[in-house]
Amino acid sequence: MCLEKFCNMDVLKDILDNLSDSIIIIDPNGQIVLYNNEALRIQRSISEKPIQIGECFTDMVSTERKQTVADILKTLKRQKKAVKNFAEYHTTTGSHVFLEVNFVPVFGPKKELRYVNIITQDITSRKIFESKARATAADLSNLVENAHAIIFSVDSRGYIVDWNNHCAEITGFVKNEILSKKLPDILIKEYNTPLFNDLMATVLKNQSVGNYEFPIQTKAGTEMIVMLSATPRTNAPGQVIGATLVGQDITELTAHRRSLEKLVQNKTAALQQVLKKEKEAVDMKTRFVSIASHEFRTPLSSIDFAASFIKQNAATIGKKKLNEKVEVIEKHVNYMSHLLEDVLNYSKNENGRIKIIPSDICLGD
Repeated sequence: MCLEKFCNMDVLKDILDNLSDSIIIIDPNGQIVLYNNEALRIQRSISEKPIQIGECFTDMVSTERKQTVADILKTLKRQKKAVKNFAEYHTTTGSHVFLEVNFVPVFGPKKELRYVNIITQDITSRKIFESKARATAADLSNLVENAHAIIFSVDSRGYIVDWNNHCAEITGFVKNEILSKKLPDILIKEYNTPLFNDLMATVLKNQSVGNYEFPIQTKAGTEMIVMLSATPRTNAPGQVIGATLVGQDITELTAHRRSLEKLVQNKTAALQQVLKKEKEAVDMKTRFVSIASHEFRTPLSSIDFAASFIKQNAATIGKKKLNEKVEVIEKHVNYMSHLLEDVLNYSKNENGRIKIIPSDICLGD
């Protein structure tokens, strides 16, 4: 019978040695009955005292933890259920080891305590990761809180859940005043509410929105323009639960842009007016040239006709007829001289060389 029990213990030891967790089995009196290789490794890393069969388990733990372990063993007998505990040890090399220790009672047919399985996991790597994750989260939170940018978040109904310092600076609303308030009720004028509704409708479809010019109302009652980018906020299953909005105050930039746009509009209107007058002047010149051409052509034809007549009848033409033809030529030359004078005067007026000097004249009674 003793040989069979010894063989069973050997088989159990082989099984335990292949587990990744530390296993120590103690009897109701707290004495060690069995342990595996992982338990031996952990014990060597935190203490120079080795594990021994028959030794009291409480003698292995640190002085600071003796009372805690004793209280846990008493609790097991009284409550008859497993107890989880965490421990931190300094290793023999000067580093830290974090352990998750589960005390699992094993009861007999009459509910008497027969053994306690002490299952220990080395969670040092997990603790280090959690510590780094907390530090990273704290750094990120600090960055968001003190960033020189508008950063705030709303839930799916538009209630504000995050509000950084820069938001408070530019709006006048501190965090305690604004959290849990509905954004449209406190920051948006009623006629701008549809803009916010459109933004949220897009984000709640799990779509991001960029470069969205948005008017908000400050605590002082003034309106400012912010350039926002919105991204969906999701929970662990990936469902959209709100939006995170990041932006900058572009009120001055918007006012400057609108001023430039107005200036461009005015300059464009003035240019269009100049072009219109220029076109009218060109049209007038075209009509003038057409009329002048017609007016010059008629006397030239008469002069040409008279000159041809004189040339063809030079030998037989009488003095009277010659004088008539010469008078015709002089008449039309004189007419053309006046016409040319009018053209020159018009040209001077176009170039601004004619000065108009208004004066009063008496038209008589």
